[in-house]
Amino acid sequence: MKSLLRGLLIVATMLLASAANAATEARERLTIGITQFPSTFHPNIDSMLAKSYVLGKTRRPITVYDAFWSLVF
Repeated sequence: MKSLLRGLLIVATMLLASAANAATEARERLTIGITQFPSTFHPNIDSMLAKSYVLGKTRRPITVYDAFWSLVF
C-alpha cells in the first residue's frame, strides 16, 4: 500500500512540475486583463485604470534622460 501511495505521489509531483514548466514558458506578448473599457481617451476627463494603461503605452515622452540624468537625443 505504501509503495502505491509513493508511486501516486511521484506521478502527481511529475504532473505538477510539467504544468509549472508549461506555465513559465516565454511568451511573445504581455496580456493585461481588466474589466473596464475606456469611455474616452481624453487625458483630463474621467480618470480610470483602463485609460491609464492605454495612454501610458501610447504616449511617449518628448525628452529622455539616461541613468546619469544626461539628455539623450
